[in-house]
Amino acid sequence: RAEGAEGTGGLGGSDERRDGRISQVLGNELKFTLYEPFGLRCWQLVSAVLFTLTGILALTFPGTLRGWLYQEESVQSCQTPLRLYGGALLSIGLILINSFYTSEKVIIRWSLQVEAFSATVQCVGVYLRSHLSVGRINTNNNNPCT
Repeated sequence: RAEGAEGTGGLGGSDERRDGRISQVLGNELKFTLYEPFGLRCWQLVSAVLFTLTGILALTFPGTLRGWLYQEESVQSCQTPLRLYGGALLSIGLILINSFYTSEKVIIRWSLQVEAFSATVQCVGVYLRSHLSVGRINTNNNNPCT
């Protein structure tokens, strides 16, 4: 009968759905994974390499990095903040390298959010630095890091 065939087909379909739900709950997403876009993987690789290299440069040669960024000579008192910045960039770079080797969507999503947050913080910092220092003239030059 057609009813019997539909009934067994419905049971088989429900078993597959139940197995899928159990796999999702237990965290076995191999059956449900899709290929990530090539552009996403390229972006992850490029950003991981850039964050890591910039972090290493800021940690090892902070004076050189300051000279490249501001086209002025290095000041000894400005090296500690640049090294701290380099440590933060290197940490983000290592997180991005580890997220490059995974296919879990949650980790990829969090790594992209880390990149967006760090870019936002840097943009706000540059904006504040440029707009807060416009109206101020530093005549005594007490703080060479500004």
